[in-house]
Amino acid sequence: MSSRKDRATKGIGRASLAALVAALIGGYVGLTNAVSAEERTYKDCKIIFVRTGTAEGIDAEIYSMNADGSEKKNLTNTPHHAEQGPAWSPDGKKIAFVSIAHPRLPNALKGHLVPLRTLWELARSAQIYVMNADGSEQKKLADNSAYGGRPAWSPDGSKIAFSSYKDGEYGLCVMNADGSGQKHFTDSGFASWSPDSKRIVFASYRDGNMEVYVMNADGSEQVRLTNNPARDDYPAWYPDGDTILFASNRDRNWGIFVMDVGGGEQKRLTKTDCVEERAITYMPFLACSPDGKKIMFMPCIASTDPGKGTLPQIHVMNADGTGRKKLADTGEGASWSPDGRKIVFTSFVRDTRGINQEIYIISPDGTEQRNLTNSTTWESTPQWSPFLPSEN
Repeated sequence: MSSRKDRATKGIGRASLAALVAALIGGYVGLTNAVSAEERTYKDCKIIFVRTGTAEGIDAEIYSMNADGSEKKNLTNTPHHAEQGPAWSPDGKKIAFVSIAHPRLPNALKGHLVPLRTLWELARSAQIYVMNADGSEQKKLADNSAYGGRPAWSPDGSKIAFSSYKDGEYGLCVMNADGSGQKHFTDSGFASWSPDSKRIVFASYRDGNMEVYVMNADGSEQVRLTNNPARDDYPAWYPDGDTILFASNRDRNWGIFVMDVGGGEQKRLTKTDCVEERAITYMPFLACSPDGKKIMFMPCIASTDPGKGTLPQIHVMNADGTGRKKLADTGEGASWSPDGRKIVFTSFVRDTRGINQEIYIISPDGTEQRNLTNSTTWESTPQWSPFLPSEN
């Protein structure tokens, strides 16, 4: 296990490091966990999330808790690093995550906003780690100075994909689950595994415009699926393996589209009313329910209050685009429970202490919303576990 001795610093600014990571690279790679036993429910699962003392994201740690918010546990305990982007392995035995070493800021900068150049240097120090579900045996997998965006396991658990910055280029990196066999594919960003783990759909600027492509997991047979002057981005594989969802600002309005795996029959499902110049950076933007009947997405809605600009929300609709319903305002980071009965998400809370961010769960029909954290700290990027291995 590598040495982790960089000195902690304070004052990175008001934006959380989780949001910074998403905005800098847009590198979330998605997967959907299938229900393994009909009699099991979300109550049998755990939730992992990131907790920091403030919105600044310094000394961020990864925690786990039960589905009812009980038994919160710090899994990482690394005060000289900021941990971000936790992702469960499909069997629930491991957690991959991003670890970011703190910069050595001069005393004059502590407690103040940090220059953008310093933030870039901070992001480039990120590495990919893996640990057991209880936080033990933390091991660095990506042994380079690349920027490591949020990792995701292939559905069969054999590989991990993540966004990276290496040798002066941004791209998608795929490696074996033990860190070996790293392959860096340039000019590729937001991506999603196919349910059979054989292919990856991703977005790229490689041809001068953001378009959606598909390739085999080893990087071969890269095929462009969209060809539109608008921005086609944030692809997500549908659970049936034959359909791909993506977002596009065609007609100068962000909307969710669906197409087959060959790029044919592209159809708009809905408009998200997101102004064109404010691209959505809240992750995940698109996520199908485990049974494929619902789609969760996060539109950036223009506020009626001129002082608030645009606000991210959490919406759910049927797979054909009907039955759209807003579940929550100011949502950020959301995940389906493996039985599809609940969604966990974060939301901003205003009180006498200022703005805080808490973790909630809610039913897909918008009922039974509940705050799970109720803390003075800043929580982000919650993820529901798959059905965990039996302890018996």
